[in-house]
Amino acid sequence: MAFTDVKPFKGIFGSEWTGWANFEALFGMPEFVSVLGNTLAIKLSYMAVVGTVSLVLAIALSGIQSARLRNAFVLLFLVPYFIPSTVFADVAAYLLSLKQSVFSIDSLLLADPAYFRLVVYLLEALKTCGIPVLLALAAIRAYQSDHRICSRLYQEEARRELRRLLERGPHRTEILLNVV
Repeated sequence: MAFTDVKPFKGIFGSEWTGWANFEALFGMPEFVSVLGNTLAIKLSYMAVVGTVSLVLAIALSGIQSARLRNAFVLLFLVPYFIPSTVFADVAAYLLSLKQSVFSIDSLLLADPAYFRLVVYLLEALKTCGIPVLLALAAIRAYQSDHRICSRLYQEEARRELRRLLERGPHRTEILLNVV
């Protein structure tokens, strides 16, 4: 599609072939470098913020002993992911507007370049952090499970070794004192 001038009634294959013309027009726009830089900055920052927030939340959730309570929190973090982005953006715009906001806002945050990226980061993190939290929590739980299994195996191996040493011969008391 990027190499054609798509006409809806002709379809992709019936439309005129343009080759690199669309890319030349895109790269020739004066705003291209600014838009590309802004997009990369937002996405890289988003990955850092969501990764950090997800890891911290997963560590906090792994400390909850009750499986029901822990799963309820995970579900709470997953719910925004299933809300359509347009609905999420409309609610955010409504909450951040000057007239309807429940917060005491004295300027339009989404129109101010100083706040735009921050607001986008926070909204993206709020909407999508549920799945990374779920994955990080699963990894933490798997690590904890493996650690418990290894600990039990080590304890059983140590007991077998102690029994073997005690059954060897006349120096049982001496071996026992060295082990303890």
